[in-house]
Amino acid sequence: MTAHHAQRATQRNRYSFSASHWWTPTRGARLPTGHDTLTDRVDALLLVCPPKAAIVGPTAALLWDLPLPQRLEEGPLHVNVASRGFHVDRPDVACHRKVLRPGDVQVLDGRRLTTPLRTLLDLGPHLEVADLVAVADVILRRNLATLPELQARAAGHRRRRGIVGVREALEYAHPGAESPRESAMRFHLWQAGLRNLEPNVDIHDRRGNFIARGDLVDRDARIVVEYDGLHHLTRDGQASDAERRLLLGLNDWLMVTAVPRDLHPPSRLVAKVFAAYDSRHAHQR
Repeated sequence: MTAHHAQRATQRNRYSFSASHWWTPTRGARLPTGHDTLTDRVDALLLVCPPKAAIVGPTAALLWDLPLPQRLEEGPLHVNVASRGFHVDRPDVACHRKVLRPGDVQVLDGRRLTTPLRTLLDLGPHLEVADLVAVADVILRRNLATLPELQARAAGHRRRRGIVGVREALEYAHPGAESPRESAMRFHLWQAGLRNLEPNVDIHDRRGNFIARGDLVDRDARIVVEYDGLHHLTRDGQASDAERRLLLGLNDWLMVTAVPRDLHPPSRLVAKVFAAYDSRHAHQR
């Protein structure tokens, strides 16, 4: 059980919280100085909310450690209250009055929040389809819900805002993805018709020795698509990448390296990979 540090501040005790030892994350609650994590701020918020309040949307996603764009990581805390409960009107809080089914909420480390399945549905209006794919991938990889469960629930919300994007994302979801960028790459490439690319495949040489683990791999065309994030810029990362590229080339694998700008817009990425396929076909003639 996670330790909760938040304290309720009332008219009677508010003067007992010295400014040097406590700070105010939201009106009516106090936290010890230095305790300013997301979970600390959520605990403080729940102290001043109705008993059945639940954390929802982007904030619930962060508590489940689901990937979100930075703009949502830095946004207000999202909480849901009953239709007859009082509205939590604060500048740092987005208060909702959604109807939550009994199975939509569970307790995680003492905090009431929406399940991963319900959280994905609530993210529909906030995220692009590629980002929704990344969230769905993590849910599947961590066995927080199954694909049939996600699809069945999404199918039952035809008029829900953002549900079209959620349903499209579930068409591309895969439990084999290991990072949000890989999920985005796979979505854009599959959407362009390149459905032979499999996520995170181990590649071996002709003797069966392991060479590399490819982000996206077409076994038949012997093409590997790799995403180079910041960790590839270290000296060790660059040395490892160079060795992997050499081994792949010596074993007749064609490697396509994608960088952050190739996803903005994704047409850069798609063009790179199609060029690799064209090169393969030209050599086979």
